[in-house]
Amino acid sequence: MMWEVGEIIFWYGYMIQVIFVSLYHLPAKTVVMKQVTFLLRSALLLLYLALLMSRLNAQEPDARQSRTYDRNSLTVVMANFPDLDKRAALNCEPISVPVKYDAHIIKDQIFPVNFSRNTYEIPQKESSETLNKIGAFRKLKKSVQDNPAKIDTQQVREQFNQWLMDNKVGNQIIAKWFDRTEDGVFIVDGTFRERALYNVNDMQVINSKGTVRGNTALMDDADKLVNLTYVLVLDIARMESMNNYYTRRETSASSRTKVGYRADVRVHLFKLDFGDSVQSIFWNDLWVESNDDSKLIASRKEAFDNMSFPFRYERSYEFSAEGVQDKNPPQKTGGVINAIARASFSAKSDDELFASCMNNVMNKILSGLEGKGSNENFGIAGNILKTDPISVKLGTKEGIKVDNRFFVMEDRQNAKGELYSKRVGVVRVYEIGDNAKVADGNILSGTSVFYQIQGKKPYEGMFLRENNGFGANVSIGMERGLIGGMSGFSVRGEFNLSQGISSGKPGHSIHGLWLYGSVVFDMNSKTRKDIENTTPILIQTIYPGPNETDFIRWSGGFMLERYFARNFHYSGMVGYAQENTSNLAGALYNLYLQQHMAEAGGRLGFSLHPNMQIEAGVVARMAISKPRINGEDVDKAIKLSSSYGDIFTGRGIGISTFVGMKITL
Repeated sequence: MMWEVGEIIFWYGYMIQVIFVSLYHLPAKTVVMKQVTFLLRSALLLLYLALLMSRLNAQEPDARQSRTYDRNSLTVVMANFPDLDKRAALNCEPISVPVKYDAHIIKDQIFPVNFSRNTYEIPQKESSETLNKIGAFRKLKKSVQDNPAKIDTQQVREQFNQWLMDNKVGNQIIAKWFDRTEDGVFIVDGTFRERALYNVNDMQVINSKGTVRGNTALMDDADKLVNLTYVLVLDIARMESMNNYYTRRETSASSRTKVGYRADVRVHLFKLDFGDSVQSIFWNDLWVESNDDSKLIASRKEAFDNMSFPFRYERSYEFSAEGVQDKNPPQKTGGVINAIARASFSAKSDDELFASCMNNVMNKILSGLEGKGSNENFGIAGNILKTDPISVKLGTKEGIKVDNRFFVMEDRQNAKGELYSKRVGVVRVYEIGDNAKVADGNILSGTSVFYQIQGKKPYEGMFLRENNGFGANVSIGMERGLIGGMSGFSVRGEFNLSQGISSGKPGHSIHGLWLYGSVVFDMNSKTRKDIENTTPILIQTIYPGPNETDFIRWSGGFMLERYFARNFHYSGMVGYAQENTSNLAGALYNLYLQQHMAEAGGRLGFSLHPNMQIEAGVVARMAISKPRINGEDVDKAIKLSSSYGDIFTGRGIGISTFVGMKITL
């Protein structure tokens, strides 16, 4: 039913979009018509986007999610195919694992592969010859050339699972977990006990104090941590020099500016299968301690060495990495930035560039571990302990940072009696708590504080689940000039700086800080006023052009955002803008005006959806220099004596209103 409703809403939205596009081209010559058209365009755009989000909401699956977080362990191994450059193995260093995971480094990390990639790759259907004949698909051809062949996940599942078992990777993982000695004895009071106690929460500690066994009971459920060991199989599908890359891509000589190496990498994610049946074999038939009989130790050592622990395939993802530098050092052109670039340039050897490429591969190997399609075990979760302010026992132990986003989840029951988890709100981290220690039963110590940005008021018993996204927003809407301001379609991108500058250390750092960049297109032509009187030489020689112009404005700066109530926020911004006119010299010449400006403003917003807000605001801009004549047919030394406001009435100082939608990515 929800799907059908979503489809109906989507198609109504599509019809509204068609109407909106038609209205966008209506003539708007009178003041009244301009205002009416602007309001209609804005309202229909917002309505369409709201309906589209309703459709997305209708498709949201209902499934019960875990309200606790158990630490995962990560092991990385490399598949050493025969065609792999031998230097790759030499530069395969252990990865830096985020603090919310445990790095599970085993003795051997590189294993030879005895099967061909052809057995799990799906050949591209489009042949290079066919694509060469179809000019319209030239971009598709380059895409096919640039990306490795698609993989058959079933073949990956079978071939790499067997490869992991044949190379006894699971045995090394288990041996690491229980600090197995050379004679085959397992030790429970080492790595296993340390991680088990570090993983428990305060409620578990409180419950254990009411039992006869006390803290020993905390170890009862620790086997689940071994079952949360994941193996990332590093498969470098292609490692090539930049020269080969350029040749394969048919790059022009002038664009071949880099030297070094480029790698196309696949990561196949597997999970150690340490479920009940495997655990039973391990504890009953393989486990041995130092005080056991020597014959039992010897027999079980042999049994462990002969066993191969199984794995479960999770998924695969791809990325690219480079180790490059400029082919030639920066030319001396003057200026501080150029001088710094020339001073810092240092030519690297071929081996150094290769090592740099491999280092970037290892740094990016975790890039696809979280996010869309990932196992929920990789997401942080915790129960809400207080609601004023919202407090959760997550912090430095989980590696959270200021402005990390979390969904507020509520467990519900459907008509069939089945439990499911429903998202009811969104929060961000305000202050990080220090919980990087073994739990002691003090529930409210080391909690982090969150501020709410969307949804209904949470209550104790709900839980948070990590959902960071990309830390970016896209804002689209319409600007309307009040006093000489620009009217037209506006697009703005925003990038969260608070997450980047947050150290992850306990305490509060600045939140809601964003870097923004925007562009506004003004197609409502303005008549120039005094340019003929201020530039007589130009007018007499090369400037017989039209008397009207359109504008485009680029801007960028900083924005500070604050939520003063659930679902409501305001933001202030300050930045720099550059406004360009369209060609003022007709078809004969290329000539336009360029004006530098300072801008400041604010917006008020309301959250409709975790990924969407409606916003309205105002922005003021002021010229900070004389306008400059620019273009291919202009002497750059020529300067105008008039101000921008003299040339275009009222545009020296402008105020514009804005209404639109912000989409969170």
